[in-house]
Amino acid sequence: MAVKHDLSQAERETAIRVLGAADGYASMLIRVRSQIANVMSERIDERHTRKLAARDQILRPLVALRDHCETQHRECSNAYKRRMAGENH
Repeated sequence: MAVKHDLSQAERETAIRVLGAADGYASMLIRVRSQIANVMSERIDERHTRKLAARDQILRPLVALRDHCETQHRECSNAYKRRMAGENH
């Protein structure tokens, strides 16, 4: 994808904001993935159903947040690439 070099000041500022949002989502993904890994690192015997259920209650919102952040990061990254290529969508 070719980079458009004659962006206006407003286009550059918008692109920088979109890039900042993508960076924020990337940082959040690192933290959420780390938390998921920490929760999953605890070995729980399959017979301990209450412990497994408690772990699942902790993991469910973290996994949902991870999926949301991955989607938003991908959308922000794609929007930045489009803006830098000169497509204003």
